[in-house]
Amino acid sequence: MSKTLRTIGALLGLALCAALPAKASTLDYAFNFTGTPFSGSGDIFVNSAKDLAGGHDIQKITGSILGPTSGAINQLLGTPSATALFTDPATGKQWIYNDVLHTSGVPFDYFGVLFSFGKSNYIGNIYSIGTQLYLSVSQPGAFFDPGDAIRLTVSQTPLPATLPMFLTGIGGLWLVLRRRNKKAADTGLELA
Repeated sequence: MSKTLRTIGALLGLALCAALPAKASTLDYAFNFTGTPFSGSGDIFVNSAKDLAGGHDIQKITGSILGPTSGAINQLLGTPSATALFTDPATGKQWIYNDVLHTSGVPFDYFGVLFSFGKSNYIGNIYSIGTQLYLSVSQPGAFFDPGDAIRLTVSQTPLPATLPMFLTGIGGLWLVLRRRNKKAADTGLELA
């Protein structure tokens, strides 16, 4: 009986280790925005731990931008949480960025998130002035400063559907083992 309990304990311990997130795990936030000529959507992946300013450092951004210059988002530019200056080698235009997402209030601060998009590696920066959000782009120049005023929604992506199924399976395994042990105890047999 004690060997069975140790086995069940070990299985439950493994299940909990697999189900619990690591300390520095990544969270996924879906975003969607519309402006006058531009619109876009995608996913922002952030460090689950908050930085000193209370935001989440962006690790990766994916999605697409539609408008006068369009295309898939290629990559995040710069180092998260490090406020820095970026100069576009093609146009000479400059942006200050910090690549931090705030999950309460306005999602991006004045520095915002900097990324490249499209086959020509256009530069995009989503940032805010007060509560108004803007998409600043390298091309066309008319949407560089302050950029296209946008309406943005950001929402956390739910856990994958496989996690609840995994936990249900572990619960079912526990019930089967429990019934097996009860049946063995009722018949006077001991299972090894």
